[in-house]
Amino acid sequence: MERIELPAERRVGHLKLLREPRRISSREFNALSADERLDLVRRLSGRAKYNLLIEAADAENLVQRMSVQEIYLLSKELGEEDSGELVLMLAPEQFTPLLDLDCWQGDRFDEILALTWLGLLLEGGDEKVVTTLRSLDFDLLLLLTRKQIRVVAGPEDIHDDDARIECMQRDGGFVVE
Repeated sequence: MERIELPAERRVGHLKLLREPRRISSREFNALSADERLDLVRRLSGRAKYNLLIEAADAENLVQRMSVQEIYLLSKELGEEDSGELVLMLAPEQFTPLLDLDCWQGDRFDEILALTWLGLLLEGGDEKVVTTLRSLDFDLLLLLTRKQIRVVAGPEDIHDDDARIECMQRDGGFVVE
């Protein structure tokens, strides 16, 4: 467990409350308000920040309250191998700005880097992936998939009317690889 230091002051509205700074247990940490826990997390960096986030009973809630820039910088400090759990705690709407921060090199989109992020997301299972992909900006989704998906045939290639209607209802009429 990371050493958790309770700060000497706490703001409540316009008031500043003074208290004895001391080391607190993980149980005491989790008894603090979400704002106080997030403030304590933000005081740390790198592995210490990550460990304290994981220590929180509502780690996912704290991650989703963090700015995308904070999450991005923390993931860069941790490295790809240790960022997986952090990515799985993201809210779906945090994923697009995360890709925007990391995958644009000038005006060029780095699909390989984006696929690395998607690989981390895949560890969360199909439901997490589908929910996140549905929240992505459509143009970004096209950039992610344009080199991975090839349209083999479209509805115009199916000459049997019944087969075309069935294919249209099933998957929009397109056959992809």
